[in-house]
Amino acid sequence: MYDVISVGNATQDIFIKKIAPEQSDAFETKQTESFKIGSKIEVDELKILPGGGGANTAVGIAKTGLSTGIITQVGNDSLGKQILINLHRNGVSTENILKSNNYSSALSIILKSENGERTILVYRGASKKINEEIIDLTNLKTRWFYITSVGGDFGLIEKILFLAKRNNAFVAFNPGNEELKNEIKIKRLIKQINLLFLNKKEAQKLVNDRTNNLNIIINKTRQFLKNYIIITDGENGAYALAKNNYFFAPAIFTRPLDSTGAGDAFGSGFLSVIIKNNNDLKNALKFGTYNSSQVIQAWGAQTNLQTFFPNDFQINIKEEQYES
Repeated sequence: MYDVISVGNATQDIFIKKIAPEQSDAFETKQTESFKIGSKIEVDELKILPGGGGANTAVGIAKTGLSTGIITQVGNDSLGKQILINLHRNGVSTENILKSNNYSSALSIILKSENGERTILVYRGASKKINEEIIDLTNLKTRWFYITSVGGDFGLIEKILFLAKRNNAFVAFNPGNEELKNEIKIKRLIKQINLLFLNKKEAQKLVNDRTNNLNIIINKTRQFLKNYIIITDGENGAYALAKNNYFFAPAIFTRPLDSTGAGDAFGSGFLSVIIKNNNDLKNALKFGTYNSSQVIQAWGAQTNLQTFFPNDFQINIKEEQYES
């Protein structure tokens, strides 16, 4: 039996550095990246590293010593072989990975700007075409499923939820844009989720909030609470919502080199502690925060994943009461 089976995409990420952002009022971020069509752009640095939400999460959990597998699909190509080699090297079982002759392996091109932010061009390829009818889900035995974004494949999500209920397994879910834009389906499904991960913008989208007030967002999000809901807010910290109260962990100040995979690092670290330390919310928040702070100091989403936080690591976790 596995401790965790991750569900989601596995990719190769190509990082390209030297993109100078320009000021623009046309976008919420007030910054844009533009190129002259037909031009040749010189870059300072290029790296090719493993990535993908499903793979990042699986590797992060395996790093902590838990038995980990992954459900995904790669192409029958050189990229797919590299993805499999990396997962195996990091202790993730690859027995539930499909190989496609019809689609290429997933690939992301990450344009990294000088301020540490990034723009990602995503080709989901084979990872978006996971055929749940081919995978023998009936024989999968695990304590937890961790579903990352699956490109809006609600059929796969529903089958995972059915299997988890039948086998008394728990489910963590970190939805992406493709899931969140289907408002009716996502709101129906997440009430069955034991551990829901959202960043602030995703939480706002889920509850149709336009106030940008975090207290209001937290109170609105509680309606979907089964066991725990996590809301991360970048450099402003993270919140763990439980039935009667919630906890806050401040972010750790670092100089980010690359923010890719910060959310996956937080989620894998958080769930690992929940499993190993019997639902210890404070230490789960502590490790999730520490893990993500380390990952953003290196290139790639898997490069600097941690096994646990050091004994001398201190962070002030605050317990808060919900506003009535």
